[in-house]
Amino acid sequence: MLALNEAVDHAVRSRDDYVAEFRFLHASGDWCWMEGRGRATYDEQGEPLTVYGLGIDITERKQAQTVLLRQAAIFEHLSDAIVITDLRGNITDFNVGGERMLGYRMREILGKPVSIFHPPEDALRIHREVFAGLGAYGTWRGELPFVRRDGSRGVCETVVKPLANERGDIYGAVSINRDITERRHAEQQLTRLNAELSKADRRKDEFLATLAHELRNPLAPMRNVLEILRAKEFSDPQLNWSRDVFSRQLQHMTHLVDDLLEVSRITQGKLELRKQRLELARAMQSAVEAARAIVQASEHSLSVTLSPEPLFLDADPTRLSQMILNLLNNAAKYTPPGGSIALTAQREGNQAVIAVRDSGIGIPREHLNSVFEMFSQLAPALDRSQGGLGIGLALVRGLAELHGGTVAAFSGGPGAGSEFVIRLPLSSSADAPADATQPDKPPAAGLRIVIVDDNADAADSLAMVLELEGHQVRTASDGVAGLAVIAEFAPEAVILDIGLPLLNGYEVARRIRSDYPDAGIRLIAVTGWGQQQDKQTAVEAGFDHHFTKPVDPNELQRVLSGQRVE
Repeated sequence: MLALNEAVDHAVRSRDDYVAEFRFLHASGDWCWMEGRGRATYDEQGEPLTVYGLGIDITERKQAQTVLLRQAAIFEHLSDAIVITDLRGNITDFNVGGERMLGYRMREILGKPVSIFHPPEDALRIHREVFAGLGAYGTWRGELPFVRRDGSRGVCETVVKPLANERGDIYGAVSINRDITERRHAEQQLTRLNAELSKADRRKDEFLATLAHELRNPLAPMRNVLEILRAKEFSDPQLNWSRDVFSRQLQHMTHLVDDLLEVSRITQGKLELRKQRLELARAMQSAVEAARAIVQASEHSLSVTLSPEPLFLDADPTRLSQMILNLLNNAAKYTPPGGSIALTAQREGNQAVIAVRDSGIGIPREHLNSVFEMFSQLAPALDRSQGGLGIGLALVRGLAELHGGTVAAFSGGPGAGSEFVIRLPLSSSADAPADATQPDKPPAAGLRIVIVDDNADAADSLAMVLELEGHQVRTASDGVAGLAVIAEFAPEAVILDIGLPLLNGYEVARRIRSDYPDAGIRLIAVTGWGQQQDKQTAVEAGFDHHFTKPVDPNELQRVLSGQRVE
């Protein structure tokens, strides 16, 4: 009765209704629970006259709540709020977790509607959703916004279940509420961070594409000049030596630019393999030929050991050779002059195992895995490196995984040399391997060709190379001038840069296809823009072929002679 007296005294002082629960001795001799509700009346001076009240037997409800709260005690230390309401939605009980989560003391909210915890603009919607869920499924689960005593807001995971007595009569509901506000804030921050990272990643890709374009522009005339030099005979050994150095360094620079963009495509998931059934020995031969210059320049000995049986793979021939070439270049760069490099291939079960071993500077054991990370450069290796961006091995790993294989590094430590092993699945197809070679066609000669490029060195040097091969060539430095030369010269082939003044290369190609639909002009894009979307745009604009600078004159000659080049 003490609780009732205190509640009445408080209600009289505050001129408010009172709600109190108290125990009383029933006539049967059992202690029972009563809920008392009422209010006082006052005279003109505000003095209390009479207290009216109503007593409700809540013994069964309290017994059920006692069992429930005992079961829910496990939630106390997790700060979950357990709220019990009657059929009218008024709060009849409240645990310590609720006090911690919502900031109210029990005496402040007992008898108040549970909507006190909900934002006013959401209260009606929440009421309808919860009651609909209880009616349809017997339980409601979801996330709800809530308002704390201090006015701050949060989000909680809530489960609501009905409460019933022993006869099955529903007399209220219980909700268990877990505060997930911090988790939601963290998720929102993570979402924002991911968006910022994606934006930064897009900027990085745009930067790499622009960087490659800017680097390829000067590489193009350099490659053309090299071809002109190769066509000349020099009696001065220093000139021959200089030409060979020029060739090696130009090849190295081109390789760096290509690797940089390849790694970017792999990380974006945009690199597509053109697989075919092929023999591993051919890819190894191609890689060895490409690496021969750097191996010879470093005075290394290179041994190649092939499997006694042909090994067939379902692989992209260009990418497969690229993997092996990168390992050979890596071995050559980090092996002192006069060292040894061994390339081997063998079969192990249903896998082809390609290994490159060297007598180089070795790798500390703790760094064997990190060497495949992007831009990885081990401190001991920097003294021996002949240049590089630390992306060659990252590219090998990405290409190996795209082929369903793996790559691993082994070393006895500094000074003990290194071994890199690629494992790729063997082909299960019984078909004959695709013939990577194309039937020779007589080289094209005497064609009328127009070159449109705003880089005068690139245009003039390529024109000189083509003229040495017997073609008639005209040049133009912008799109409008290019169309004028085409109209006057009636070319059989047009080589277009994309980034042209006045009219870009795509628009020039569309004009040519529109103005000369039956002329059979072969349109060839030679540009610093080499991403997949650039190539697709070129096809849509009417180009027959797309080359990234610096173009290999042999490949260009094959296109001019009508051969297909992938």
